[in-house]
Amino acid sequence: MVTYSEGSNVESRTPAVLLVVEDDKDMRSLLCDELWGEGYQLREASNGEEGLAAVMRAAPDLIVTDLKMPAGGFDYVHRLRSCVPGCPIIVMTAFGDAQTKDEAMKNGATAYFDKPVRLSELKATVKQLDCCTEHWQWIRVFARSPPRGEGCLRDRGCSTNRAFIKIRKAPLGSYRNEE
Repeated sequence: MVTYSEGSNVESRTPAVLLVVEDDKDMRSLLCDELWGEGYQLREASNGEEGLAAVMRAAPDLIVTDLKMPAGGFDYVHRLRSCVPGCPIIVMTAFGDAQTKDEAMKNGATAYFDKPVRLSELKATVKQLDCCTEHWQWIRVFARSPPRGEGCLRDRGCSTNRAFIKIRKAPLGSYRNEE
């Protein structure tokens, strides 16, 4: 896992943290170079398992991920969505069609790109999703006991030591605890 922290285009707020999950080292490096140049903080993972582990350590502001890679696929996208329900997920694949796109979106993708990806379109989508979430803040509600059964997030494939964290997004200034 590599973390980049310098940014160039983000002025008045902390740069968004992006997780780039891609098994092709050259493609991952290209994506990180391009997004780092836009001023984002970056974390990298080389497969779905590393990506899920990175999300469980610290939820990113946005995820850019390949679909067809070791420990990847639609189940992987669904598990990401379950672990970070409010985080935008951009899915990319070289093996896609309309049905793949529909399935990715059903499993939790926020945006979808066929490879080869036009970097300008990807960067515009990242920027748009970052701007949409810029006016929101995360509210973490720590449950005293599991809402149903033994563990809400553990059942969705997330780490057992974070089994009882409930995450909500609310507009700035709104601090309602919703159960």
